[in-house]
Amino acid sequence: MKRLLKMKKILLVLKTILFLNVAYCSSILSKDTPEVILKASKKYEDEKEILKSYTVEQTVTSEIVSDGKTTIEKRKQIGYFELPSTFIVTILSRDVNGVRVSSSKEVDKSIKKETQWINKSEVQNHIFEPIAETENVIKFKVTPKERNKDSKKGEIWIQKQSFKIVRIIREPSILEEGYELYRTEVFFEKDLEFQEPTYTKLNAKFIKNGSEITARVEAMFDNYKFKKK
Repeated sequence: MKRLLKMKKILLVLKTILFLNVAYCSSILSKDTPEVILKASKKYEDEKEILKSYTVEQTVTSEIVSDGKTTIEKRKQIGYFELPSTFIVTILSRDVNGVRVSSSKEVDKSIKKETQWINKSEVQNHIFEPIAETENVIKFKVTPKERNKDSKKGEIWIQKQSFKIVRIIREPSILEEGYELYRTEVFFEKDLEFQEPTYTKLNAKFIKNGSEITARVEAMFDNYKFKKK
């Protein structure tokens, strides 16, 4: 009987140690990667896995302002996801400043870097710090754990109920030589079937041939159609 009681005490101690270790590890994980971000990352990855079996059709209207010149481009395109951030697109038609440009269905590979923070492989490389909260949205400041020429900082906004991305603001942790500003903002429509951008804008300021150049690119994405392959 005494031996049995001793074994029970040992098991109780072991369970307590295990519980404390799990609790400690969970607290460290939640500090580095909030639960909302982990759930948003899983939702995003699951969606992109599903989208591999879909084609995505969209209309993209871009306004490009650089060095005092404005270009309006409108194109209809269809594509599919090869990887979570790699979109293979076929341009069906393209108009530049109202003039149809023959494209002969050119194929382009688009790397969607604006969503890399939320990819499963990248989440652990960044610190997500809550900075504001509304009834429906949590805003996180995002900082890379290691700064280099490819790392980005900024903000990501997540919808609390659905864990969908609402908005992403990104800029380089280290600006390239000659650049004073390079900032991208991406907006997502909450009612869209899958998480795809509906509006993006880029603002840049840099020195070229001794002169300061400002550039702005805005793009609207609409007429989305998701079709099974």
